[in-house]
Amino acid sequence: MLEDANQDNSDDSTERKGVQSQKPFEPLLDTDEAAKLLRMHPRTLRTKARTLHRKIQVGDVKKYPTESAVHAAADALRLTINNRCEHRNLRRTTINTLWEHYSQEELPLKALSTQDAYVIYANNWIVPRWGNLPLEQVKTVEVERWLRATGVSNATQAKIKCVMSALFSHAVRWEFCGHNPISSGISWV
Repeated sequence: MLEDANQDNSDDSTERKGVQSQKPFEPLLDTDEAAKLLRMHPRTLRTKARTLHRKIQVGDVKKYPTESAVHAAADALRLTINNRCEHRNLRRTTINTLWEHYSQEELPLKALSTQDAYVIYANNWIVPRWGNLPLEQVKTVEVERWLRATGVSNATQAKIKCVMSALFSHAVRWEFCGHNPISSGISWV
C-alpha cells in the first residue's frame, strides 16, 4: 500500500512538473555499513542517533560579564523551553529574566533604532530599579510614583513607560503573568 502511495505521488508530480519519475527514497547505507564507515559499533550508532543534546551555550564572557547576568540569560532560556509545561514555577520570574527573554525573542524583530532605544531605557532605568523584583510584585501605583520621582522629562517618562508596557505585554503573551500593570492607566499629573 505504501508503494502504491509513493507511485501515485510520483505520477502526480510528473504531470505537474513535467519531470521524469523518480524512485522512492532508499537509504544509501544501512546501519551496519554506516557504523563501519564511522568505525563504531552499530548499537552505539543507533544510541547516538537517539541521543538528545541537552546542553546549549548561552553566551560568552563578553556578552555576560557577571554571574548574575548568566543566570538571568539561562532563566530566560528555560522560560522559552518550558513554556508549554503546566507545572512551571512562575513565581521566581523577575523583570531581569523577563528582559533577557524579551531581548532574545522579540527585540530582534524590531527596527535597529528601536532596539537601541529599548536597550538604553532598560539598562539605564528599568533593570536597575525593578530587575530583581518578581513580576507579580510590580504595581501600577509604584511605577507611577517611581516615574515621577526620576525627575526626567515627561517624554522620557513616557518612553520608559512604553518599554515597560512592551515587556509586560510580552510577559502576558508568553503567560508569565496574568495582566499588564503598566497599561492599566498610569496618570501623568
